[in-house]
Amino acid sequence: MTSDQPAPTRRLSAAELTEQRRDEIYRAAVKVFAVHGYRDASIAQIAKEMGAGHGTIYRYFENKSAIVEYVI
Repeated sequence: MTSDQPAPTRRLSAAELTEQRRDEIYRAAVKVFAVHGYRDASIAQIAKEMGAGHGTIYRYFENKSAIVEYVI
């Protein structure tokens, strides 16, 4: 392998992909909570912040309180 070739990338496992997506959702939620507050924030706003459909959020979290509990 020459130095101008990129290193081969390792495929993430299903568990790693799930964890990565949950982290993306959490980061988007933190931004939305900062602007709207927890109470007024919606799943749709979180999905929009991360550029996904709201169904994506529900695939990884039951509701917005579950997103907060993810970190705690």
